[in-house]
Amino acid sequence: MRAARRSLSFRHKRRVPHSTADAALQIELRLFDDSARRGTRKVAIRDASCLVVQTLDSLCIDGHAMAAQSSLLLHAQHRSKFLRTELVEGLRWAISRGQVAREQIDGVDWVFPRAVRDAELIVARRIRQLAQGPPMARSERARLEKVSFVCSSAPLGTIDVLRTMLIRLNRMNRWPTLLVSGTAEAQWYRWKLGRPVSECREWLRLGSAMQPSASHKADLSMIVLLDASRLGVEFMAEVLEAIPETSGLIVVGNPDESPTAGHGQPFRDLVSTALFQTVQVAGLTTGTENRLTTAPSRRSALCWRLRRGAALKSNLRWGPIATIQTKGEPA
Repeated sequence: MRAARRSLSFRHKRRVPHSTADAALQIELRLFDDSARRGTRKVAIRDASCLVVQTLDSLCIDGHAMAAQSSLLLHAQHRSKFLRTELVEGLRWAISRGQVAREQIDGVDWVFPRAVRDAELIVARRIRQLAQGPPMARSERARLEKVSFVCSSAPLGTIDVLRTMLIRLNRMNRWPTLLVSGTAEAQWYRWKLGRPVSECREWLRLGSAMQPSASHKADLSMIVLLDASRLGVEFMAEVLEAIPETSGLIVVGNPDESPTAGHGQPFRDLVSTALFQTVQVAGLTTGTENRLTTAPSRRSALCWRLRRGAALKSNLRWGPIATIQTKGEPA
């Protein structure tokens, strides 16, 4: 687009020597208007911003929660004819608009989709609040963990651990609330455990509609989140926000399993921090069981966010929730 111009013309007659005709001298003064040029530049920055956001979404399509800024700009430059300076300005525009978040981790600039970063912050904050909240009631027979993890790649081994937990919790008159991500999984656990198991989204919907009561608060004294390795960081944040700070939390899953939907691997990150009581179960395997291969690691900053909270290391380990045979121990 050409810049608009304003022109002023002056016409002056003068007598040319040795000539019988009058010569006309025309002087034209052109004043260029920069407003159109500025408008073109603003449109280019907006286009570069859209390209940066689309490139970030494509880099996070495999479940990653973040991408290096240098890698993002390089991929965006290969996909278009924008200059690097224009892409940098487009990234700044996306950050100012709240579409992208940027954070420096260990000296490297990382960029996140805004919703994913907000979900990571919620998970880290809620885990800290649960771990540092008031301790669970103790008894002579059992002592409860505030936040603990059960890791197993064998569903049958997980069932044995859950039955042991239910027995110990029942002796303390603290039946836990069992949550699972899918409806089919909830039915399977009901059949195996003989206990009511709620689907997460249905539990969230009913919980928001229920009025707080004494019985409802008693049911929320302990939450057991089953198959948590299948939850992405967004859904994990939604569930953790609904858990009261006075509740205890037991998270069950397979660290080598990728979530079926969403970004990041929050269960693996929570286990790898080594800040919480973790029990690894060596479950029995049958010939017909499908052994899961180790899933590729997804880039996320949740583990870094949890380890950054140094106060977590002071008051977490209060003893195991039950005596459970772990991997490598004799029967």
